[in-house]
Amino acid sequence: SELGKDFYSYRNKIDFGREELRFYYPYFRFLNRYFNNLVIANNSPGIDRNAFKFSMDKLKAVDSLIVNDSIKNNLFRFTAMRFLYNAKESEEIKTFYESFEKLTTNPKHIKQIKELTTSTLKISRGNLLPNILLLTSDNTITGIHNVIKRPTVLYFWSAKYQNQSKINHSRIAELKSKYPEYDFLGLNTDNHYRNWRTNVLNMGYDPAMEYQLENVSESEKTLVLSPMNKSIIIDKEKVILDGNTNIFNNNFEELLLGYLNR
Repeated sequence: SELGKDFYSYRNKIDFGREELRFYYPYFRFLNRYFNNLVIANNSPGIDRNAFKFSMDKLKAVDSLIVNDSIKNNLFRFTAMRFLYNAKESEEIKTFYESFEKLTTNPKHIKQIKELTTSTLKISRGNLLPNILLLTSDNTITGIHNVIKRPTVLYFWSAKYQNQSKINHSRIAELKSKYPEYDFLGLNTDNHYRNWRTNVLNMGYDPAMEYQLENVSESEKTLVLSPMNKSIIIDKEKVILDGNTNIFNNNFEELLLGYLNR
């Protein structure tokens, strides 16, 4: 059924600068969705909300319509976080940060987004994977560079999300059988060593292909880990081929094949 002509008429009465609502989350969430919809309406159908163009357009739209500095800065920050947690092309990352820095007036946000930008650039395509420390199932510490001998996929899981970790490992088992040229390393993001090791053994995971992040908070910053389903593809020289993909993406197997055939 078609929407009535006046369905979106409320948009003509939006107050973009309600100072007393700047800490009211539903108001912020409403504005954020409004700008998402505005950018979608001005782009070709099916535009990716994590894409560079979408994020740049959203910065411009927020800047042109929001009058309250605090609300504007918070929307800039939210847009930047979402983009950087999903970005993978270094030139786009640099250009986006330059625009963000010019627009925002909050020094704390600039510092935070600058740090995130630096980390995101370090794990973009063509860079050497940072040599983060891992705990082995034998309770020894090793650098991840010591573990990578062949083209490798890194994926992440937590015992806090048991169903998701089962689904992840099931998908990895399928990929292992299809692409024996790759190693698939499961990196656990929990802080409790014994619980992790017990989980690995009880679930029948291969201990030789399972590691725990030795310093979780530091590694999460270094590898820009936020969502849990993020995966990283590396070549045998420890160089990043794709620093931000997902084992469940439609094109993931195409990526694996493409990197093998280069």
